[in-house]
Amino acid sequence: MSRETKLFIVTIGGILIVTILLLMFRPEFSNSINWKPFNESNIGSQIAILIFISLAIESSLEIFISNFRAVNKLDLQDRIDFLAAKNELNLEEEKELATKRKELRKYRNQTQKITSFAGLFLGFSVGLAGVRILQPFVQELNLLGWQRILFHTVDILLAAGLLSGGSSGIHRITRLYKTFTSSAQQKLNNNE
Repeated sequence: MSRETKLFIVTIGGILIVTILLLMFRPEFSNSINWKPFNESNIGSQIAILIFISLAIESSLEIFISNFRAVNKLDLQDRIDFLAAKNELNLEEEKELATKRKELRKYRNQTQKITSFAGLFLGFSVGLAGVRILQPFVQELNLLGWQRILFHTVDILLAAGLLSGGSSGIHRITRLYKTFTSSAQQKLNNNE
């Protein structure tokens, strides 16, 4: 996925998150969403579920993509290795080596794009199926039709974005959770 595409996705995600947060904390909506009381085990279990699902998505994509795309990559890599192993290359072989390296980079970029879109599709499907980011922390949702749709849409998009990134997105959340709990523990220790 190109840098511009990632920036676009992050921007859209940020706008959606800010929009729903603004809607949730407006006076007329403040009583519409009742959050569950903070409980570390709820957060920990939610992170565990997300880790399991993201690893399953990542593994399945790796298996399917490697089965369909690996043959051409191996052919290109073998030819590159053969040419690179020669001590001296003539002009035609040098051109072929440069061309094959360029083809391999292009092939890897195409594979990465396919993987990103397939991951986003699977993440979106899992979000539609019910694995969400915000929903597990809501006790009661008393929103009107369009508000409920907006809440669920943002929740599904958050899940899709997080799960499509594979384990790297989950590792970031785990680090954030670990930082939060360690700082909370440090505050408790300082107050004693």
